[in-house]
Amino acid sequence: MQTKETTKHVTWAKEFRSSLTRHWREKILAVVIATLFWNMVRQQLPTHNLQRDFIEEHSLGNAAGIGRAVQ
Repeated sequence: MQTKETTKHVTWAKEFRSSLTRHWREKILAVVIATLFWNMVRQQLPTHNLQRDFIEEHSLGNAAGIGRAVQ
């Protein structure tokens, strides 16, 4: 009696698809929680305009025609 050896060939595409679809509910929940957390953190950050701060700090506002006028 001969036994058949079967090998399962899995391509990288099938493995990638399987890794995305396996435990998909937990992955979606993790993305939603991370997004909510990021929005909460972003709301806590000050809303400075870094470009305007840089221009005012280096007194380039007069040359560019923006910023506060230095007297």
